[in-house]
Amino acid sequence: WILGTNPYHSPLFETAFPRPRLLSGFFQRRSKAIIGTAFKSVVTEFYATVAAHQGKAEANLFAEQCDLFGVTPAFARLAFGRVREIVLLQDPRDAYCGYRALWSTSATQAMTILRSVCQRTIERHQDNQGDTLFLRCEDLLLRPETALTEVAAFLSINRAITVGPDIATDPAREGINRWRSELDATEMTLFGQQFDEYLRLFGYDVAAITDT
Repeated sequence: WILGTNPYHSPLFETAFPRPRLLSGFFQRRSKAIIGTAFKSVVTEFYATVAAHQGKAEANLFAEQCDLFGVTPAFARLAFGRVREIVLLQDPRDAYCGYRALWSTSATQAMTILRSVCQRTIERHQDNQGDTLFLRCEDLLLRPETALTEVAAFLSINRAITVGPDIATDPAREGINRWRSELDATEMTLFGQQFDEYLRLFGYDVAAITDT
């Protein structure tokens, strides 16, 4: 057998087992744990080497940035078992304004994408087993000490939080609440109708859209 060949598409594997489902079962169950363990060792050794070269002998955590709805979070749970996830949130109204300013996406497409992302984020929040922290980007930029203290507590890090002076001049701060001046009455109404649950769940201001 040539194991480098994709077993799901190569006819060479059709007769490997007496029943087809045994083949899929092998790769979906038995090999999954083996591959997960191997990748865990590789990833752990990589970050241990990085920490050593950076003189961070006491480092015992590492973080990966990834797509919330991609395969990486599921892989991390498979390989490492107990993990902590931090989901960064943004006011969808500001995100919508950003779409219009920076991308060629139409207003309708932007609204559709945001609606899907917000709904899936709500579902992730409902499924939270206590190992996921939902953190607003606005809090990181405007109230960094409070936000980072929350992160430290979530990760069981007992260390004083210090924030550098650069945060006060971070250009990302300029994008916060831009929706208040850029959205028209129709768009305000749409967000009030279609994003109310998300906005309320994560503590965003809804007074301006409910008053329109």
